[in-house]
Amino acid sequence: MELMVQLIKTLGALHEDEACKKFHQLSLAIKYCHDLDVLHQDLKCDNLLLDKDFNIKLSDFSFSKRCLRDDNGRMTLSKTFCGSPAYAAPEVLQGIPYQPKVYDIWSLGVILHIMVCGSMPYDDSNIRNMLRIQKEHCINFPRSKHLTGECKDLIYHMLQPDVNRRLHINEILSHCWMQPKAWELPSVTTNKDGESSRETETLRTPEPDSDKRSANKLEPEGETQPQAQPQAQPETKPEGAATPMSRQSEIPGFPNELSTRETEEGPPHPTTASREAGLELLAAEGMR
Repeated sequence: MELMVQLIKTLGALHEDEACKKFHQLSLAIKYCHDLDVLHQDLKCDNLLLDKDFNIKLSDFSFSKRCLRDDNGRMTLSKTFCGSPAYAAPEVLQGIPYQPKVYDIWSLGVILHIMVCGSMPYDDSNIRNMLRIQKEHCINFPRSKHLTGECKDLIYHMLQPDVNRRLHINEILSHCWMQPKAWELPSVTTNKDGESSRETETLRTPEPDSDKRSANKLEPEGETQPQAQPQAQPETKPEGAATPMSRQSEIPGFPNELSTRETEEGPPHPTTASREAGLELLAAEGMR
């Protein structure tokens, strides 16, 4: 088994069709969990394994838990703040009791952005500044990746700071970009080689009406966090207990959003031959 993060580090951003295939597999795994009222709460590329055929396997359920419901069967807000800051939703970083399932949806949006752009959507080296950008609903997409409007639309609505407007897993699976198309690609490829332009385009949400309020319009309160292969369960933490968050941006060689703004003097993309050689190497290592 190999990690998804290793594949992207080696080959760069995935072709949209290949990313769609893998993201569809991941979304089905999350739907299976959510239908059972199970939350993952630590979705990130490090927890996505690839088998010898490069199919997604979801792992590391150490932070997972079941949703709690009241006497009327309604889901209660969660007070468990855990995960990795770079993948955590704004309401979790602020320590606000949150709707549990939509936390996983935000993390899915970060993962898809990494798949198709090869970089993090936000720089988590400064949590307060990251929160401000997230709450402005500002997302950068490198122009050199030539992403389709449908792909950007899906990411944009998963990385929605207003939890009442964020997509649910069934809406993700029914999105037009997620419908089966060219999923028979022979290998993983990156977007067009030799692109020198690294400009980014930014999507921003329209200014909300004055009488509409987002559930996340609070100022930051500090820097607080299928066929699956769960790891051993850690010591159980009580509801409401703050859990230290790991820092995804510390992974060597994995760029954040700011590092996508390269100049024309930046390093060229690897050739197609080198990418195919990298795939063969990853496949060989995965079969050992």
